[in-house]
Amino acid sequence: MESLKSDCEEILSSSFTVNTVIDVLLLADKYNVSNLKSKCIDYIFENAHDVTHTNAWEDMANANSKLNLEVVRKLATKISNPLMASTGRTKLLENVKKGLNALNASRPSGTPALQLVHKSSTSSTKRFRNGLC
Repeated sequence: MESLKSDCEEILSSSFTVNTVIDVLLLADKYNVSNLKSKCIDYIFENAHDVTHTNAWEDMANANSKLNLEVVRKLATKISNPLMASTGRTKLLENVKKGLNALNASRPSGTPALQLVHKSSTSSTKRFRNGLC
């Protein structure tokens, strides 16, 4: 039975959309499926603007104030805790790392990346030195 429950959780959590996540959250809350509920809240956090502008969000907020309060508190905790970086922030950091790796791979051995930027873009380097970037 636990295997079936786990399989259902996996299927549901992999198919969230802005329009369905609240319905799944309500079911997870009703049947006390905490792992699925947590995944719903993570999805809501990552898509907060779109999810909170749906009719389902408004309906949940009006009909289930206890669950709404729980979700809002968890979202506030995620936002205020710097160790729980948002997906957007994480993706940005990953892209910066990829860019730096590509830059380092393409530069001549022993040449610092800043010198390469200086050689390729004098105006960018001036803006960087003047604190505008």
